[in-house]
Amino acid sequence: MINQMNEIVVVGSGAWGSALAETFEAEIIAGRAEAKCDLSNKIVVIAVQAQSLREVLLKHNYENSIIVICSKGVEQGSLKLLSEVAEEILPDNKIAILSGPNFAEEIQKGLPAASTVSCKDEEIGRELIEKLGKRNFRLYYTKDIIGVQIAGAVKNVLAIACGICEGKKLGNNAKAAIITRGVAELARLCKAKGGDDVTLLSLAGIGDLLLTCTSTQSRNFSLGVEIAKSEDIQASIKEKGGVKEGYYTAKAVNELAKSLDVEMPICKSVFDILYKDKTVNDVINELLQRPQK
Repeated sequence: MINQMNEIVVVGSGAWGSALAETFEAEIIAGRAEAKCDLSNKIVVIAVQAQSLREVLLKHNYENSIIVICSKGVEQGSLKLLSEVAEEILPDNKIAILSGPNFAEEIQKGLPAASTVSCKDEEIGRELIEKLGKRNFRLYYTKDIIGVQIAGAVKNVLAIACGICEGKKLGNNAKAAIITRGVAELARLCKAKGGDDVTLLSLAGIGDLLLTCTSTQSRNFSLGVEIAKSEDIQASIKEKGGVKEGYYTAKAVNELAKSLDVEMPICKSVFDILYKDKTVNDVINELLQRPQK
């Protein structure tokens, strides 16, 4: 099927979309393009903000195309994973997810990197690896499309927590604790949603988590650092290039966890800071005073 598709199109002209378009030698169209585009019979790689995915999928013609979603998050309101949003709007299309420890700047420079491709249809997934994989961009297949997306969404929230830890100068021990206990939260949510927690050991899991939670190249980590140092948290959220993906994801993940009766204290703490005006110091004290288990 894919062998008959010679054209790859990237929707989304931000840093990530531009890096992917260059890597895949693909045409690129802006995520905010006003005109309806004919994207039929193509491999369509979508790299827009998670909360914009529905709008982009409703706008263009995707007949007989394979959709590869490279965004990370949970849709607010519906609490759907992005593949679920795509399946709702495009029930006849094959849907795949590309996710992993990838900074756009390094991908664009051609530096070595690896990522995960997930698709319920294994044949399509493995064909995508052959079609999209490059010498310096190695791809690995998994069928667990749920686990890949849960990991990709939650790691943005945990990155904010690690950034706060960095900004407060709480030390590397504390940061390691957040990452480790964050993996436990990820595993619980993944299992409750129907994913395989083994996926958390993959590039899309621990790989992406470690990268995002330890580098100032991560926008969500940097947001956490700013929040820790700021007297006006809401101003910090909105400055420096606009609101970051993790801000929206923190709310959606918190609501998803509540709906599935999953305990996620670190992610809940980030939500409380972002949306409930709790101070960083109060949240830290609450976490440290949680009952032993």
